[in-house]
Amino acid sequence: MQHSRVHVLAAAVALLACAAGASAKPLRVVATTPDLAALARAVGGDAVDVTSLAKGPQDIHFIEPRPSFVSELHRADALIVNGLELEVGWLPAVLPAARNDQVNTGGRGFIDASVAIDPLDVPTGQIDRSMGDVHPRGNPHYLIDPVNALDVARLLRDRFSELRPDDATRFAAGYSAFAARLCAALVGEKLAVSASPEQIAAQARSGKLARSPDLGGWLGRIAGSVERIAVNSSDRSAEGTEGMANVHAGDDGARKANAGAAGIRRGEGAELPRSERTDKHKALTHA
Repeated sequence: MQHSRVHVLAAAVALLACAAGASAKPLRVVATTPDLAALARAVGGDAVDVTSLAKGPQDIHFIEPRPSFVSELHRADALIVNGLELEVGWLPAVLPAARNDQVNTGGRGFIDASVAIDPLDVPTGQIDRSMGDVHPRGNPHYLIDPVNALDVARLLRDRFSELRPDDATRFAAGYSAFAARLCAALVGEKLAVSASPEQIAAQARSGKLARSPDLGGWLGRIAGSVERIAVNSSDRSAEGTEGMANVHAGDDGARKANAGAAGIRRGEGAELPRSERTDKHKALTHA
């Protein structure tokens, strides 16, 4: 009788160990772009294993599907897409081949990051291919605006927590740390701790903030917003996360903003000479 109890106890311990091992396994996340992958890593930390299908120098509009895409998606627990039809030219052909209902459109692990933001530049009237490169659901390059990155990170926190409830605390901590870094980059450390990330985001989106007159789309919105926030900041400088925003406010009133990957630098409302900008920066100006 005692011998049987020992065996039952050993089996129970083994089952618990297996369960613990399963929950400790990172959430396997596939993102379509490097920006989304970076946000997933910021929120998930060691609790996620993240892969980006597109690489930095590639044009996300014209990705050539690879067999590795199918393999990655087949094993994925979650798929993060940019949405607004940015991946429409290649992702719909890859998903069925992956045979993973979890990450198919509408699946439990399918995460459309664009639901976290309010689309910009949505065209009106009839749209057809003769009009060229038109995004019928709005400008998909919304991560140029770092405030949108905050909203997407919050979405990832919530969706990751749904997929892995045991790691919800870790995801919440990852989001909070990212939000703190981003807000410090936008308004400086002193102001960042005086308000919640949501309040700072609301300030950045308020109609009181100036729009940049010579930049369109998301670049125009964030350039104008960062300039106004920099003027109001009592910090001499606030340096932010790579690829998001760097703000500097000096004694002479000069204000410079690096708007995400675009690298647009501004001072006193004047843009730097074109000779100091790369071709990539010129292209992004028209995004």
